[in-house]
This record gives sequence, structure tokens and C-alpha cells, in this order.
Amino acid sequence: MGYIIGAGGAVLFVSMIFLLISKEKSLRGIEKQRKELEQEVKSIQSECRKAEEKNKKIWKLANTIHLYAALSEEEIKVEAVKQKQQEIMDMAEELLRIAEKQEEM
Repeated sequence: MGYIIGAGGAVLFVSMIFLLISKEKSLRGIEKQRKELEQEVKSIQSECRKAEEKNKKIWKLANTIHLYAALSEEEIKVEAVKQKQQEIMDMAEELLRIAEKQEEM
């Protein structure tokens, strides 16, 4: 009777070892997926920072263009040139709106 209990205990012990090995393999797979996702998140964050920097640069340039066009519009007497300056300001304002929308995202 003692041998049967001992054999049953040994089978149970071996089964537990196989189960632990299986769980360890699963855990390694999950850890690998976690690391891959972590890398992907870092990559996306880097892309977002680059996009934000580009957006700020566009915003700054569009503001400068608009300012220069507005200042020179006041000084120009020729109507055709004034219209071109207004077109430049309108385009700069459109760039500013696009940049503003990108910032909100």
C-alpha cells in the first residue's frame, strides 16, 4: 500500500514539474511579447515627438510668413501686390489651422 501511495506521489510530482515547465515556457513567450510591445511603444513615442517638433516648426514658420506678409501689405501701394500679400497671409493662416488640428490629435 505504501508503494502505491509513493508511486502516486511520484506521478503527481512529475506531473507538477511538467506543468511548471509548461507554465515557464508560456511565461517566456508572454515576456517576449511584452518586450516587443514595449519597443513598439517607444518607437511610436519617438515618432510622435518628431511629429510634434515638425508641427511646432510649421507653426513658427507660418506665423513668421503671416507676420511679414501683413507688415509688407501695409507698406505696399500697388493693389495687385496687396492681393498677392493677402493670398500669402491666407495660405499661412491655412497652415496654422492645419498645424493646430494636428496639435489637437
